Amino acid sequence: MAAKKDDVNYGHMCDVVHRCYQGMKDFREERLSGTRHLAGHRYSKNSADKKIYVNLISLYVNIVGRSLIAKNPRVMLTAEDTDDQKVANAMQTWANDEIEHINLAETLKRVVLDALFSIGICKIGLATPADAALFSWQLQAGEPFAEPVDLDDFVYDIHARDIIKD
Repeated sequence: MAAKKDDVNYGHMCDVVHRCYQGMKDFREERLSGTRHLAGHRYSKNSADKKIYVNLISLYVNIVGRSLIAKNPRVMLTAEDTDDQKVANAMQTWANDEIEHINLAETLKRVVLDALFSIGICKIGLATPADAALFSWQLQAGEPFAEPVDLDDFVYDIHARDIIKD
């Protein structure tokens, strides 16, 4: 007999989330170490404890990050049928305007910076009414959005065989 949707064991689910969060502890610590080296010894008491005369990590991040994400990406749509080309042109214009509106380049720069040290995670989707309330006037329900997800806020099931389940 299949379990009902209401028969969720929240205690077990919280235990699984905690175990999976602890499974990513090494990745979070390695990212913190890399960030401290990037900041250098002059940034704060929590940054690198050794003097680094030429911060090659900072140089690497600046060069590679700029090479990967220089500006907002652009969309180019075409259609085989000439009647559909007008729709494709309208969709292309809308997509490029939305990419600029959500400032996708800044989001991707943050995701790339995270990826250079550990894992870059980006949440994309259409805003729900709850998302719209969270972002106030900047986002309306039904609009596309892209936001970076910090590794400290990310939990996934390390025992799952497939990310997407029916």
